[in-house]
Amino acid sequence: MKSLLKIISVKGEFPKNALILTIGTGIAQFFPILFYPVLGRIFTPLDFGILATLASITSILSILSTGKYESSILIAETKQDAANIVGLAVFISFLFLSVSLIVFHLFSNQISLWFNEPSLKAFLFIPP
Repeated sequence: MKSLLKIISVKGEFPKNALILTIGTGIAQFFPILFYPVLGRIFTPLDFGILATLASITSILSILSTGKYESSILIAETKQDAANIVGLAVFISFLFLSVSLIVFHLFSNQISLWFNEPSLKAFLFIPP
C-alpha cells in the first residue's frame, strides 16, 4: 500500500487519504466477487433471497433502533454530553431490541406470509 502511494506521489493529506479510501473500497469489492462462485455452489438462490430480505429488515430496524442518535455523538459539545448521548442510544436500542424480539416472535407467521416467504419464519430472530 505504501509503495503504491510512493509511485503515485500525492501531495497533501486529502489526496492521500482519498486514494487510501478508494483502494480499500476496491479491495473490499474484490473479495465478494472472488467468493461468489464458491457461495453459489454452497447456497441456493432461495438462501440468497432470504439473506437479502433479512438484510433489508435489519437495515431498516437499525435506523429505527437508535433514533440515529449515534450521529449526534460527533457534534456533542462536551465529553459528558457525548457520554449521555451514547447512554441514551444504548438504552433506546436495548428497549427496541426487546420489543422487536417479542413482536417478531409473536407475529413470525404473519411476517413470513407478508413477505411471501414461509421459510423466512425460522430466521426472524436475526434482525432484532
